[in-house]
Amino acid sequence: MYINNYDKNVNFLLELANRKLTFNVDNETKKNLWLKCLIELNNPQDKIKVIQVVGTNGKGSTTMYLNWILKQKFKKIGTFTSPATMTFYDRIQINNIAISDQNVDNYLKIIKPLINKYKLSFFQVWTLMGLLHFVDCKVDIAIIEAGIGGKWDSTNIFLDKNQLAVAITSISLDHQNVLGNTLLEIAHQKAAITKASTPIFAAEDLTRFKKEFLNFSNEVIFVRTIKSNLAIPKYQDSNLSIALAIAKNVFNISDIDLNKIPENIIFYRFSTVLDKPSIVIDGAHNDEALLKNIAHIKKTNKDYIVIVGFSANKNIETMKKTLKDNFETIYYVNFQYKNSHHFDNKIDYKILILKLIKDNKNILIIGSLYFASEVYNWGKINDVFK
Repeated sequence: MYINNYDKNVNFLLELANRKLTFNVDNETKKNLWLKCLIELNNPQDKIKVIQVVGTNGKGSTTMYLNWILKQKFKKIGTFTSPATMTFYDRIQINNIAISDQNVDNYLKIIKPLINKYKLSFFQVWTLMGLLHFVDCKVDIAIIEAGIGGKWDSTNIFLDKNQLAVAITSISLDHQNVLGNTLLEIAHQKAAITKASTPIFAAEDLTRFKKEFLNFSNEVIFVRTIKSNLAIPKYQDSNLSIALAIAKNVFNISDIDLNKIPENIIFYRFSTVLDKPSIVIDGAHNDEALLKNIAHIKKTNKDYIVIVGFSANKNIETMKKTLKDNFETIYYVNFQYKNSHHFDNKIDYKILILKLIKDNKNILIIGSLYFASEVYNWGKINDVFK
């Protein structure tokens, strides 16, 4: 009989995420260790068909649109995303159902002996659990979102025959310490996940990177953005268009009733969690995402007080200037994520939110997806949000 080990497993994974790595290896060495680890597990990545999604912004949204569309043809669809949103385990889902604690427990028993042997990171452990789960459950297809970049990402492990398509959603400055300081360098890192025979489906505003994309793929399709009538921010139309293009060109799915797409299909992307006053949560974690978010807000004709939590290693000053240029009242707050940016103040976002609700003020909660998740889960547990 299975004994619930949820707390034990979560604590183990959090400790793994928070540990200071005692090893320092270059990308090539790290990649070789990773491939040896996969070989020891009989290469689970070679046993599933995948669509891979890369990009500075829009990866999660494109993944969720693809997931919904492909359900019209396939019975079992796996999704691998990061970070977690609603629950700690929802990085790995099949048909929108998160991996169970029992499965996590079983996979960790397999993986734990390999962590020190192959110097596995938190993200690699999650990647392994996702692969093993998708293989065991015999998914028809898995939609795999890259962590950071593509070239050296832990998800860059699939063979040509397994990789059916690559979506490139956007390219802007983010994670420069890992991906490079120019847009061309970042484009190279993201496109490098693609195998030569795999088609790239890229947002139409990325045509300037065509030459770079063609260094990796024999076929690059720049997807014209359709204008949907859905109740979603207009910047999501590009992500939806990429999903539709992949569905049509790769899977011959074209008869899609967009009006049936649920409004809550994507969370933490301008998600309304309370109507009166209006409280919106959005994981806009870089300047490009902020600007798109602000353009959408201006169309709502609502004034928002902004509460911001950022991750570290971001262009904080650039984003602060963008926010200052567009909002009158902004609060910068701290949250629990280990890589959060620390602001030198003692503002408690929980007390602040409750006060603003009492004063009937509209609130925009924005920044890191980890911050968005923390605030949302606090609000739900304490009946603050709907």
